[in-house]
Amino acid sequence: EAIKPNSDTAYAYYNRAIAKRSNDDLVGAIADYGKAIKLNPDKAEAYINRGIAKYDQGDLVGAIADYNEAIKPNSDTAYAYYNRAIAKRSNDDLVGAIADYGKAIELKPDYAEAYNNRGNIKFFNNDLTDAIADYDKVNKLDSRLASFYPYLHIAKCTEREKPDKRKMIFGLYLIVVDLKKAISDQQYKEVEFMPMHYTNLNALINLEGGASFRLFNASNMTDRTEGQVFFELLGLNKTKQKDISDKFGGIDPRFGNSDANTGEDISDKFGGIDSSDVYIGSFVMDSHDDVGDDMMWRTYGRHEGKENAGCALVFQKNSFAKELSLSNFHNALLRNDNSTFIKKDISHEDLFLFSVIYQHTVSEYKSINNKLKELGSILSELQNIKSDLAKLISSMLGIVRFLFKHKKYSREKEARLIIWNNDSTGEVVKREPFGKRYIECPPSLKRYKIIFGNDVKGVEDWERWIDDLNRKLKS
Repeated sequence: EAIKPNSDTAYAYYNRAIAKRSNDDLVGAIADYGKAIKLNPDKAEAYINRGIAKYDQGDLVGAIADYNEAIKPNSDTAYAYYNRAIAKRSNDDLVGAIADYGKAIELKPDYAEAYNNRGNIKFFNNDLTDAIADYDKVNKLDSRLASFYPYLHIAKCTEREKPDKRKMIFGLYLIVVDLKKAISDQQYKEVEFMPMHYTNLNALINLEGGASFRLFNASNMTDRTEGQVFFELLGLNKTKQKDISDKFGGIDPRFGNSDANTGEDISDKFGGIDSSDVYIGSFVMDSHDDVGDDMMWRTYGRHEGKENAGCALVFQKNSFAKELSLSNFHNALLRNDNSTFIKKDISHEDLFLFSVIYQHTVSEYKSINNKLKELGSILSELQNIKSDLAKLISSMLGIVRFLFKHKKYSREKEARLIIWNNDSTGEVVKREPFGKRYIECPPSLKRYKIIFGNDVKGVEDWERWIDDLNRKLKS
């Protein structure tokens, strides 16, 4: 309405563009920003916002051109340099991105986000000394961000350590990131199956509250062998292997952090180390329509003491990310975007499904083998580690540690979601009685169908709950 009688009002076009962008109308927003710029070519904010809209469209060249225009008459605009740095990084101009982040920091010395993003570029370029310096600066400017970003969390946990040890721990984390990327590159192309999760009636009832799926804390895993194969694959002799496993393997997974009957904290009885930052969801994979076969039930648990007595939730393939570019991988795994934490649900885009690698097949994957040996070498060098640092490293290893299993399980075709969540605000992490921790996937993790086991009891009850669940999901 403001534009009708005032067609030459740049401000009206500018505000309408903001509204259109908020409504995901990028084309309309870009057109209105263009009209605002035509009427007022000196309005740097219009160039910046149009550049952001073009960036969101994937037009990196156009975005950079707009940021250049914003900077020309307003060379003191830190926000323009910051956004141009983001676009340059996405366009693989890392040198230009670092220079622009530096200019933004020069103009706005308390620009925590600029320090953080510049640190990330340096980190992935293996410039660990300068990256750590940037992370330390971020933590001084805003200590809360350490809850959102793993790099900042590591910097905060190691701030009193000597520089060489800090670099070693950051280097270890970099290898963990590279290893998970190598696993996704090698393995995910082989996972073209429907993901299934074995469950029982109570789980179906719980799904009525929003059809969410829980990822449980790794310390609640009940199989004693879970995560141990990883240490056997690090290329170490058995004595060294056991030493590292004892130091960084976490507490006995049968117990978790608390006594199952009393809720008493028992972590001190097992060295005070746990996998408290690692959350896991496990799936059996099957490529056939008839997914309720005996093998699936036999390898994935019992219900009320009987084989084939439960059911399988079969999930849609598009409930999980199928492709993970390098930039998306960093966003998903390392949380460069803290919106995932600000929201109370884990973002759907974060749910990347990794297939499990079995002990006897690891030798087939050269890049994975090499990264495992690099990890083993660094772990061997880490001496005199305090318990809090051992816990940090244990959690870092948990990001990949639970993607390796003993060869005796190889017929399962299993896949996993693994998320490292070092959130300290408590908004994401939830607790069951006696401290069993979990995080929830959003309702966008949709099931495809439900298949009963052959010996399931109380079929009428199951069907009644499924009917209720279907009605609520449709509504």
